[in-house]
Amino acid sequence: MLRKDILEVAANVIVVVAGIVFLGTWVANRQSTRPRTTANVTVAPGTQLAPPPGYSWEGHAPTLVLVLRQGCHFCKESLPFYKSLAELEHSGRLNAHLLAVLSDQEAEGRVFMTNEGLEIQSIFGVNPSTPRAAGTPTLVLIDGHGKVLQSWVGKLDAGGEAEVKRVVVKGTNRSG
Repeated sequence: MLRKDILEVAANVIVVVAGIVFLGTWVANRQSTRPRTTANVTVAPGTQLAPPPGYSWEGHAPTLVLVLRQGCHFCKESLPFYKSLAELEHSGRLNAHLLAVLSDQEAEGRVFMTNEGLEIQSIFGVNPSTPRAAGTPTLVLIDGHGKVLQSWVGKLDAGGEAEVKRVVVKGTNRSG
């Protein structure tokens, strides 16, 4: 009888611990996929950042870094906006060079960029903390010396997208 009671208590403890682990994992996943707003700025203006491997800030002043990740639904939902920025860059109407930085390895990252039709310079296999991104997507505008001018985190609403365009499109009023 005592052995049955011990087994029952042990089974109950295992069920409770498994439930706590499951709940903790679920909460952590919900928080990491929650959209972030422009109020959740990743990198403060004036912060000095090293360029990602194989890139030079000086060669492309300024640079608008798009920190993306395959499987990020906010990145995917933001693609029409990023494509509009790419079109502006290709037509010479952008005051910045676009650079996608993905944590994905090159093969899967290239598939993502190609399948989504986002034709901009890309660097793969970069730890998202390298540009100090709190999550994906993150946009960081960096001058020719590696100094952060402005940053935006998460899927931007129409106002956030308009703000980015005010800052990087030629002939518009620059803010900040």
